[in-house]
Amino acid sequence: MRWHRRHERRHHSGRRSSCRGQEPHSARPPPGSRTQRTASRTLTGRSEPSEDPMLTFTTSSTDFTAHERAVPRLNIRLPLLLGLAVIVTFAAAGFGTAALAPLDKGVGMPGTVIVESKVKPVQHTRGGSVAEIHVVEGQQVRAGDILVTLDTRTIDEQVAALKSQAAAARRQLELAQMETATIADLADRKLASKSRVLSLQRQVAEVEKESAGIASRIVLAEQELERAILRAPVAGRVLDMQVSSPGVVIGPGAKLMDIVPDGDRLVIEGRLSPNQIENVKPGMPAKVWLTASSWREQRPMAARLAWVSADSMEDKRTGQPYFSARVELEEGAAQTSGGKSPLQAGMRSEILLVTGQRTLLDQLIEPVLRNVNRAFRG
Repeated sequence: MRWHRRHERRHHSGRRSSCRGQEPHSARPPPGSRTQRTASRTLTGRSEPSEDPMLTFTTSSTDFTAHERAVPRLNIRLPLLLGLAVIVTFAAAGFGTAALAPLDKGVGMPGTVIVESKVKPVQHTRGGSVAEIHVVEGQQVRAGDILVTLDTRTIDEQVAALKSQAAAARRQLELAQMETATIADLADRKLASKSRVLSLQRQVAEVEKESAGIASRIVLAEQELERAILRAPVAGRVLDMQVSSPGVVIGPGAKLMDIVPDGDRLVIEGRLSPNQIENVKPGMPAKVWLTASSWREQRPMAARLAWVSADSMEDKRTGQPYFSARVELEEGAAQTSGGKSPLQAGMRSEILLVTGQRTLLDQLIEPVLRNVNRAFRG
């Protein structure tokens, strides 16, 4: 074998040396030559040595095929199918649980937290101009604390004038009394007529009457001054202030603010429309959410319906009829973990009067069934 390869090299080198002086007719080797046979063998997967070490090919497609057969292929189809089956199973179980889980159904209505004994409005019978405001919204006050002072300059002038009139009437009365006493003494001694005495006595009576009238007017004016100072009727918290700055003019009987009494129980008052009243009865359970808090973070407060008005009422602002309802919270329902209650009078809330239970699936199907029944009846 070695002799054969050396013989081929010498023969090939001899052919190259004999052709050095000749100009090649073509760069492509003639068909059937050893070079073309070597290239064809290389392309078909068989490797043969080449005279030029830079042109020697030792790797073939057969080697790659054998390598691919030796490496095992990973079958990922089965894990994918198993994962998809697990996802579908959990999704179906979650949807089935959510669709069949019991949910409360009932009548919803908006509500407002109020004091059971009602808030105490602060009003003024005659009205006037606000001179000074002594409290702010939400401030805690005691009974008798000054809330608002009205402008009393006109009343002060009236009181000053009445007091001067009263002083003049007192002096006039003193003089009339002294003169009456002197004339009466002279009349006793027959030095003056009795008619003169009677005339002076009538003057004294008139002055006394005038003085008494002035004194009563002074008392009324001082009472008006006292009423110009609005005080808290009970101990509690200031709510719903209608005045915010001095100089505001209020009308007779106008409300300036409310005082929520301390210690009174808080209840929730709501309004029901006439088409919601059918299945509503006192004593039925209820749930309350405060709209000031996030519903997702808030646990509903257990309550019960305490009272429903026997007849409908009319909203004075909108003219719409409604039924008034009152809901009372269960004992400890409004207390937080610290033992304090987040409820405050004036808070807005949402009330659900629980009439039964149904699933989410029922809630989705019920409108469809209702429309189908309505279509068949039509």
